[in-house]
Amino acid sequence: MNKTTPPESSSRSFRLSILALALCLASPPVARANFSSSGSVATPDGDPWTSGADLAVGYAGTASMLLNEHLDGNGITDVPASTTYIGYGPGTQASFTVSGSGCTFRWHRLWVGEGANSQGTFTMTGGTKKIDPNYENNYIYVGGGAGSYGRMILTDPGTTIHLSDSILVGYLEDTRGYLLVENGALLESTSLYLGHRASAVGTVVVDGPTSILRNWTNSDNQIGRSGRGWMTVQNGGLAELRGVTLGWNSDSYGEVLVLSLIH
Repeated sequence: MNKTTPPESSSRSFRLSILALALCLASPPVARANFSSSGSVATPDGDPWTSGADLAVGYAGTASMLLNEHLDGNGITDVPASTTYIGYGPGTQASFTVSGSGCTFRWHRLWVGEGANSQGTFTMTGGTKKIDPNYENNYIYVGGGAGSYGRMILTDPGTTIHLSDSILVGYLEDTRGYLLVENGALLESTSLYLGHRASAVGTVVVDGPTSILRNWTNSDNQIGRSGRGWMTVQNGGLAELRGVTLGWNSDSYGEVLVLSLIH
């Protein structure tokens, strides 16, 4: 695997595909690898792909990344005590997909659209699991950096995220964040903040039977904390939230549209 300096021009792109999620090396590989145009990681059967460093997809240009379980179902990607960025640099565009019931993807903090004016998309599908209730500061930021756009999609039965902390959708000023939980996926956290800062916009949709958005502990959920927030629960989706405030600060706005069941 060739490591090079990140491309200077945003017109370059790369696709990093990890199919077996294991790397046969004497020591764990560093996840932040910079490719000038393209790259791949091939892995033998059985071993996990692990990293103790940050994982950045879209470091300086346009990037897409796929983590897909191995055919034997033993694929694990493990990024303990580190931060994952999707759309790291200013103006970058990046997508990251984790797929398969044998895939367990762990992170410390996740930024979807971290760089200023960046665009990031994170998708978990096919029964992928992320369960780390004991990590401290285990946050998700969807639309994190100023002026960024972040989109996060959880889909399919068995696809699960369990967080020890909060989800912030539309975090800094002028950000836009979109979170979709659909088709039987489950997302659990301590709290949910939509439109966290002034001029930030956060939208959450829970769609379809057995799709669940839930607080696993007593918490506070703010739909429009200082910016604008919208939540829609529809088509048999379920939201179990322990305390909801609409329009928490002055000049903020919050709205919930319930077309199915909310607790």
